Amino acid sequence: MSEYSVLVSLINDVAVIPVQDDGYGNKTLELTEVDAPDSSVEIRHVPNDLIAIDVDRNFSNDGLVSSSRGARKRCDYLLLSAQMQCAVSLEMKRENPSTQTEQIQQLTGTLCVFEYFDALLRNFYKEDFLGQYARRFAVLRHTRIRRRGTRSQSPVLHDAPERALFLCGQTVLQFGQLARPNA
Repeated sequence: MSEYSVLVSLINDVAVIPVQDDGYGNKTLELTEVDAPDSSVEIRHVPNDLIAIDVDRNFSNDGLVSSSRGARKRCDYLLLSAQMQCAVSLEMKRENPSTQTEQIQQLTGTLCVFEYFDALLRNFYKEDFLGQYARRFAVLRHTRIRRRGTRSQSPVLHDAPERALFLCGQTVLQFGQLARPNA
């Protein structure tokens, strides 16, 4: 069974955001922030095998974990691609009400969800491929503002929540901006 097939069999269909065809043979993904329908981002040129998981709406550890130190936080989406061997944790902020520390906690919480998937695959499916995926972390701020893309921060290896890629005011992105080490 392919990595994609294994992931599809693991993840509940309800939690997956469908990838769309843009009419030109490319795939796009439209993501909307929970409780803010005017806050959205379009990600273009996503891999054919992309699985976009709506973590914020579909994963809860509230009944199990205390809220101290941000352990119950998680970001909005987790994007997985076997083709690119990449996992992108993505947090969207309509405005900027939370602190950078809280945003890092959300990204860290989603890293824990990713590691949980990895443990499920290893223990129940006898598959061990997620551990080799590159992990990327990004926060999209001010996603309500409709304007042309602005320059992002200096290229950074965004492979840990503390070194996340922060983009402001961009509502259209290329998947490569999120998945590659240097955006």
